Amino acid sequence: MCLAIYQPAGNRINPEHLYNGWVNNPDGAGLIYFDENWKLQQYKTLKWEKFSRMYSQLWEKHGDKSPFAIHFRWATHGSKTIENVHPFRVSDSSMLIHNGVIDCHIPDKKMSDTAAFARDYLGALPELWFDNKQLFHMVEDFCVGSKLVVMTDNPKAEYCAYIVNQSNGVWHDDGIWYSNDGFRSSRERMFFGSKAVSKYTNEDLVDDLDDMEVTVCELCRVEAVFDDICYECETCQQCMEDESYCRCNGAYQPQLHGMTDHEYIRYESVV
Repeated sequence: MCLAIYQPAGNRINPEHLYNGWVNNPDGAGLIYFDENWKLQQYKTLKWEKFSRMYSQLWEKHGDKSPFAIHFRWATHGSKTIENVHPFRVSDSSMLIHNGVIDCHIPDKKMSDTAAFARDYLGALPELWFDNKQLFHMVEDFCVGSKLVVMTDNPKAEYCAYIVNQSNGVWHDDGIWYSNDGFRSSRERMFFGSKAVSKYTNEDLVDDLDDMEVTVCELCRVEAVFDDICYECETCQQCMEDESYCRCNGAYQPQLHGMTDHEYIRYESVV
């Protein structure tokens, strides 16, 4: 169900994580970055080779100073076209990427939920809504189950990047934030995502992955189900809900305000 990534300035994504993000979400890839004039720029494509090459070029040129927001799309709403590949512009000075499904009005069946939300919902808010704690939390509430990375070059903004529902993602050891474990391979996701095997250490991975009982998903028909969760489409095989909304075994615990007041804006502009 898509993968959103926030890469702070000076960090670089492991090439395997980047490739896994594409393999797990192959319906397009895009990124946001700041150019040498500290203006937001974007790149999006439907081809892995083009994306991989462009990411490397842009990181070499801007990665030491600019954070990156990166997105790999798994199409849930809207056509599989370049128009629905993230990022999306929210205003003249801000763009976003999104992981999840947003329950909003979509005026055109070819349009994705994220495109509609960015244009018709966030676009209707004040320009600097992300600097207003009440509006920021309102967006978090509306997008419960989803994660957003918003970047802005508005000189009046307090920060250059904001993560909505940041606590629902994960900060990896490489210093990069991932909205879910889509940066891992399918078999790694089965291992690391399973409560049943959470007691194991990383060294057990090689020995134990091959011993797992993997079955076919009732929804996507991919052989990727372990511990009742499909690690391809992220669907619970008991209730057929997305893993984010699954209530089986008391697993669902919505986090509407996962960040503290101090943490709700994390990244200071390097200008």
